[in-house]
Amino acid sequence: MFNVRSSSYNLRGNHIIDLEKTKKAVREWLNNIIREANNKLAREQKNQ
Repeated sequence: MFNVRSSSYNLRGNHIIDLEKTKKAVREWLNNIIREANNKLAREQKNQ
C-alpha cells in the first residue's frame, strides 16, 4: 500500500508526506499528551 523505501511516500496518490517529519510530529504529540496526563495526575494526588 505504501512505498516507504524513500523518505516520503504517496498517500492516496495526491499527498506527499515526509516520513521523518510525520514521526517527529507524532512523537511531540504523544509527549504532550503524556506530559498533560502526568500534570493532571500530580494535581489530583496533591489535592487528596
